[in-house]
Amino acid sequence: MVKWFNLVISLQIMLLSSFVASCNSAIAQHQAAKQNNDFIVKPYLQLGLEGKSDATAATVVWFTSNDTHKWSVLVQAGNSSRKAGKAAKASKATIEREHPADSILERLVALPGFSSPIKKYTARLKKLTPGEPFSYKIKRDDSLVFSATATARKTAAQPFKVAIFGDCGENSNGQKEIAAEVFKAKPDFVLIPGDIVYRHGLYSQYLTNFFPIYNNDQPAPMMRSIFSVGVLGNHDIALDGNATNFDKHNDAMAYFLFWDQPLNGFGTKYGEKNTTPITGAENKQILFKKSVGEAYPQMANFSFDYGNAHWTVLDGNYYMDWSDEKTRKWLIEDLKKAQSATWRFVTFHQPAFSIDLPHSKEQRMRMISDILSKYKVDMVFAGHAHCYERSYPLVFSPKAGARQFTMAADGTVDGAFTFDHNFDGITKTKPQGIIHIVTGAGGAKLYPQGSPSEYILKYDSSDYSYTNMEVVDKTVSIKQINTKGKVIDQFTVTK
Repeated sequence: MVKWFNLVISLQIMLLSSFVASCNSAIAQHQAAKQNNDFIVKPYLQLGLEGKSDATAATVVWFTSNDTHKWSVLVQAGNSSRKAGKAAKASKATIEREHPADSILERLVALPGFSSPIKKYTARLKKLTPGEPFSYKIKRDDSLVFSATATARKTAAQPFKVAIFGDCGENSNGQKEIAAEVFKAKPDFVLIPGDIVYRHGLYSQYLTNFFPIYNNDQPAPMMRSIFSVGVLGNHDIALDGNATNFDKHNDAMAYFLFWDQPLNGFGTKYGEKNTTPITGAENKQILFKKSVGEAYPQMANFSFDYGNAHWTVLDGNYYMDWSDEKTRKWLIEDLKKAQSATWRFVTFHQPAFSIDLPHSKEQRMRMISDILSKYKVDMVFAGHAHCYERSYPLVFSPKAGARQFTMAADGTVDGAFTFDHNFDGITKTKPQGIIHIVTGAGGAKLYPQGSPSEYILKYDSSDYSYTNMEVVDKTVSIKQINTKGKVIDQFTVTK
């Protein structure tokens, strides 16, 4: 018989300030949760805000109405049960409640459209065994109200699998079909390279277009058992002109609320260059900033390690100036420190190289090509284009005589290409250059191909699809899989 023991956790409650409203179904979901003393968003796994990657830790997040219950997390890691700070008593099958009232931070704010505030709970699980299964249960007062199983993060010595898809949260059949395929594949973590929730990345849209698909009891309770990583895209910021307007969308910028990811970027603060600009009534801006804390604007750029790979997550939106010395310096230092990693992967929303019809001239992210090449990045994953694209291995360099790339008024960035046409991913698997993958067919309306180009080897928008990547030591195997489980492209990279 399994015996459960409390793990001492850091429990933080944050209220969603001015977050909510415009979506009737989201309001109905909140009201039903309040009446039933239930979850507004059921628990799900995150990397956590810690800047340094830790394969022995995980963060669990959940949302409820403004209740007066006492919550705790019970966890069993591998074959042993632990109670941090005290020796576990093997004879004890029930759990004593931890978390005294003075350890809980509460911020009470009246929300538009709701009769009471919302609470966000975050629990840090520690002393997990890397790569091993663990179970966690959520206890409300004296009742167990939720349970899930997961696998702890992998170390550099352990193989791992990643599922990657962007442009997804539109509540479409394609989104649901890809979610089912991903859940069936059981990756170690899921990466979403932007445009997580359509059309504006609102709190209400997360409740209707995201969590019901990826964290529901059926058919794909993915996020409660699989780590997920989100990247900021243009549809995640409720852009109104040149800023996010909280007068127009009270519940905008929910990315900074729902995702708990490392705050180890280049340290931008509100109002500084290279941050998402916000406008609207001052009280609404203040409430937003209180709700999300330090996550805004820092979480737009960060990095983490998983397995033997280093991942760098970048903001590719219009307000980012990647010729700016501060941003470039941070990226350089981040990749410098990662030179001991076997693999280096970079992800951002807007692709540097794409031939989709709507976005092929949006080439802002080419401005960091010199840095990515110099510090030996292996692959870049993007979204934005609602299709699948794979480039030849390439090196993109500034024009002769130019010290750094510049962007033209139409968004294009000029430079010179060098291609590796010998790489075939089958018999010749060591590319000379970076492979750029666009995997934006996660659920939003698919895009047609624009003009063919010398740098794109493969293009497919005939169906929704996701990227399945397996990393085993010095071998990376990539398969692009559609809604029917069919492999539409595959290749291998070795070192």
